[in-house]
Amino acid sequence: MRLLALAANTGLAALVLASSLLSLPQANAASSQGQLYVSMTILTSCTMTSEPLGFPSSAPSASTDGAGSIDITCTNGTPYALDLSAGSGQAATQVVTGVGTGQTVTVPVYDRISSERLPTAQTYGDTATVTIDY
Repeated sequence: MRLLALAANTGLAALVLASSLLSLPQANAASSQGQLYVSMTILTSCTMTSEPLGFPSSAPSASTDGAGSIDITCTNGTPYALDLSAGSGQAATQVVTGVGTGQTVTVPVYDRISSERLPTAQTYGDTATVTIDY
């Protein structure tokens, strides 16, 4: 410890450090290049969720409208066709077409109870089939 203290006091520490760095082996710089193949497959896909089509709970005396919705999410660029069955009824259906954007698209769904065919008092229910072709 006395030698280090003496070297520091006399300015020899810098000289000792510099001479020790000069004695280190030199590193040779080298490089190499290659190629990395990168690939990705994006599959076409569509998903669907729905909100029930509901009517107000009342005694209709005039035409009564009900509303619901279907949310569709398809892979960007994927063409799709949405078809909704009439269930056990005789409602007119319409095919909705589009091209996926990767974002959710909401399709409103409507139905009407005609004042010409008012239902009797009871609870009604039906199930319609939703089909997405893509």
